[in-house]
Amino acid sequence: MNPTPFIRHHSTQLIISLLLFVLLLPLIIHGLLWGWSAAGVISSLGSAALIALLTYRSPPLIIALTLVFWSIIQSVTVELVLAVGRMPSVTDAIYLVDRTMVQQSLQGNGLTHPAFLLAMLTGSLGLTGIRLLSRPTPRSLGFRNICLAVILLSPLHMITRQWDLAAPPWKQYDILHKLVVETTSKYIFNNQTTDIAWASVQARKLTSLDLQGTRLINQGKARNVLLIVLEGISGADIDQIREHQGYPSDQKPMPQLSALAQEYDAMHIPDFVVHNHQTIRGLYSLLCGDYPKLDFSTPKATELLTFKEIRTSCLPAQLANYGFSTHFLQAAELAFMSKDKVMPHIGFETTRGRESITPLPGEGDEITWGWDDKAFFSGSIQAIQQLQEQERPWFLTLLTVGTHQPYGAPQSYLERYPSPILAAIAFLDESASHFLTQLKEMGVFENTLVIITSDEARGNELRMGSAWGISMIIAPEHEELPAFKEGVYGHIDLAASVLDYFSLPMTPGISGRSMFRNYDQGREILSYTNGFNRHLNSAGNLEECNFQRVCREYDQGYRFNIPQAPELRRFSDTKAKKQFALVEALNRSVLQPDDEQNFLFANGDIRQLKPTVMNDWTDNLIGAQYLDFGKGTRTSVSLRITAVQTDNQGAALKLSLKEFDKDSSAQPPELPLLHTGEEMSINFDIDNPTGRRGFSFHLLGEGYGEIQIDEFRVNTRPITAPPAATNAPDATSSHAKKRT
Repeated sequence: MNPTPFIRHHSTQLIISLLLFVLLLPLIIHGLLWGWSAAGVISSLGSAALIALLTYRSPPLIIALTLVFWSIIQSVTVELVLAVGRMPSVTDAIYLVDRTMVQQSLQGNGLTHPAFLLAMLTGSLGLTGIRLLSRPTPRSLGFRNICLAVILLSPLHMITRQWDLAAPPWKQYDILHKLVVETTSKYIFNNQTTDIAWASVQARKLTSLDLQGTRLINQGKARNVLLIVLEGISGADIDQIREHQGYPSDQKPMPQLSALAQEYDAMHIPDFVVHNHQTIRGLYSLLCGDYPKLDFSTPKATELLTFKEIRTSCLPAQLANYGFSTHFLQAAELAFMSKDKVMPHIGFETTRGRESITPLPGEGDEITWGWDDKAFFSGSIQAIQQLQEQERPWFLTLLTVGTHQPYGAPQSYLERYPSPILAAIAFLDESASHFLTQLKEMGVFENTLVIITSDEARGNELRMGSAWGISMIIAPEHEELPAFKEGVYGHIDLAASVLDYFSLPMTPGISGRSMFRNYDQGREILSYTNGFNRHLNSAGNLEECNFQRVCREYDQGYRFNIPQAPELRRFSDTKAKKQFALVEALNRSVLQPDDEQNFLFANGDIRQLKPTVMNDWTDNLIGAQYLDFGKGTRTSVSLRITAVQTDNQGAALKLSLKEFDKDSSAQPPELPLLHTGEEMSINFDIDNPTGRRGFSFHLLGEGYGEIQIDEFRVNTRPITAPPAATNAPDATSSHAKKRT
């Protein structure tokens, strides 16, 4: 039986049915996963109406492209909200369709709701097929229909703009609505003037050092400092912190660590703020006592590499100046985000990563990003045993990676827990608790200040969960410290707190307060997570502004169960503009506006080749990520590589360029195949007439053996400036040169 006549006869009913299925399925799924709100339903219906206008009786190609895009962003929203507790942003929309990023994110555990994406794509392609078979006369969207869409959708937008602001954003907005409004709001705001002078004065106040409080202890008894940074852990994961905040939850993600914290008389900081997403930004703020940029432009930590001198104001450099040996150890490879360069630049004497860890037999395994948490802590115990034997006091920073997406946990844990992230947290809980027990048995707590914190917070169902970090302090004088330290603190306070604990003088550049002092007065503090700018103002009220520049003020401080706090008012006027002007002032680069940027990302660095390159992320051999190039500038790249040792197949090298993790329009030269003893060099320019943001270099090397990156330099200057000096041969060449 030929179905074509039936389809043609009933094409209108079939098209309407499938269109309703594809457009309304996300609304149903969202309600089942996290509940409905009035604003969210209106937003979803408005987005569905817009998609309907774009697809009904449109050419099949337009239908297919529109509905596939719709299906993907809806699926991405579900996965991102469930994984890290936030909605996609405009920049996410750019890179989440990138093949290598998707492969990296899905490796190991896959989609949590693949049936949703499959149903959406099936409905979309079915609708396109019926449209092809029915052969109605295509109609263009037309100016009249566009005007009709604007007239119909504008009132819906104004309703959701002011309604139900206390709900999490994924309950409040459909993703398409959010992306459109986010883009237009940024454009409108960027074309408005603000009080720059006022913002500069306020920013200086926020970045000043405040040691006016009363000491909890006279001077610390500890000799050493151990900073343990747990990837993405939230305050809601620790029983005592969660209960102190009055946050009811049946889940207890980290019961073992919570129990040990109570046994060891840890001092908790319940109101502990992480200032932004991304590990490198959290580490910079923790270790250098400064706000990170409250957006996703070039991290300040990366900008430090343009200076030849070590950043003496950062905590590792200051402790080294006072006689400490300083060490950084992480479970992942160091090259990503330039931690192999940044950490020595802020004063660490040794910086080690995945390649230097040798866990005991049977102690853990390797995962996507590096060593799992059990293996990492096994290797860390060995490092601490060596440090305990030396005469100098020591400062060691540890960074885990197992609770980073796509989450690393043994299969037995994945089978016991409802989601990969809960399995990874449970595995971290067991691994970290065993590690602390070993430290106790070794006597480390008797002479070491131990601080357990997080680089960022993955978020949860709480509106402010993505800004809620942890800070637990185990000190030799634990009996003199309270179980809960009242007051609001954040990443920015850690460096000052450690130096104040030892009563050490502080060089200019350290900001914040000491967690070892009591303060009579409140304080101001800011964060930017999940698309919300949050400002604890001088009156002790919390101001929270969303991506539409609509702000809400609460009469409760930086407490994280914010839906319980009464709302004082909403504003989107001059006060809102000042709020964002203050953020811009804090975001100012550590560079001067006219400074020439000269990054040296490699200088004689040895790198192991990968037998097979799986993706551009974990296999990247250099750490030149998320750079911003100004408008009207030229970026000159110089790369020199020597093949130290290869097999007969040689080293197959590739350099790829990305913007917001999507392939860039700029194309580098192809790199030649290298064998043992051979060298190559390339020099090329990238013009930035309109500027570039989130620019990354990915150097991939496939084969057996190792190469030496003799130089990888990235220099950006105004196009009118003279060419940058370089020691590389043929600086004006845009081709790869190879010699033996």
